[in-house]
Amino acid sequence: MSTLSPTVYAILGLLAAKEWTTYEIAFQMTKNMGPVWPRAERQLYDDPKKLVAKGYASCRKEMVGKRQRTLYSITDAGRVALAEYLATEPAPAMLEFEGMLRVFNSGEGSVESLRGSIMSVAEQAEDGLADVRIKAQALLGDEATFPERAHSTALGLKYLVGYFAGIYEWAQWALDEIASWETTSVPSPEVAARTHELLNSIANHPPLGSTTSANLARTE
Repeated sequence: MSTLSPTVYAILGLLAAKEWTTYEIAFQMTKNMGPVWPRAERQLYDDPKKLVAKGYASCRKEMVGKRQRTLYSITDAGRVALAEYLATEPAPAMLEFEGMLRVFNSGEGSVESLRGSIMSVAEQAEDGLADVRIKAQALLGDEATFPERAHSTALGLKYLVGYFAGIYEWAQWALDEIASWETTSVPSPEVAARTHELLNSIANHPPLGSTTSANLARTE
């Protein structure tokens, strides 16, 4: 099996739905997959050529007025490669979250800076959830980009609802936690005691269990 990147396979998934120009591919990747797979736009313009080189996509030229554009579409070999990729085990989830970097390093700043960062995180989560709601509303309407994929898209959107809601809930909790902090560097005895309590709770958090176990529990 080919060792193309997940980004290239994601583009192949777009081409499986219809043919696109590189501009349209970059737009769809940013709009629909940006929350879970952000990538530089320049890379998104280059990757379709890799698919053509592999024989997984074909391209054709057409004129739009006086301008020429290139349209990419999936080949039979591309559909086989995509199906094979989807049958493999995904890599573990990775989190890229600048707000959390600031939290981990907040001991070098002020309580006000930490509070501001957490408030921004909450606002960004609200914006993210609003965007997810718009996507769901579009799928319920007559102008959905991929109405034939509504069932699988709904699974992903449900994850994003939980993701952004979880971030927002954490931010509200964190704001309450730091409400009594006078400094981020030297905790008071009360804050130190609360920290010990919190760490003990985290250390003893029960395991989540396997997906299979969770599914069985819901059916019992």
